[in-house]
Amino acid sequence: MSVKQRLQAQFLQNWSSRLDNSSRAGFYKHFAVFMFQPYLDTLNLARFRICSSLLRMSSHRLFIETGRWRKPVSVPIDDRKCIACNKLEDEYHFVNVFNIVI
Repeated sequence: MSVKQRLQAQFLQNWSSRLDNSSRAGFYKHFAVFMFQPYLDTLNLARFRICSSLLRMSSHRLFIETGRWRKPVSVPIDDRKCIACNKLEDEYHFVNVFNIVI
């Protein structure tokens, strides 16, 4: 094994370990692959590419994320509910509601 291959393997192992231990990566863990994602070429509108990327990276404004920003104590996960239907407002909920609306 070359030095480059060994470094890549170590990086991927470390990345995978950090992902498994992350409290923010619950949604991302289900499809995480460390490589270029084809949807970036498939989605023609920059707005959709950006929104998809933000959703994957948990850099969005859903209550599942914004609830953790509250100070001095974050909102408990079970209390981060959608104001429209009173269900947990996470990425899965958003994607399901978004599919119904379209």
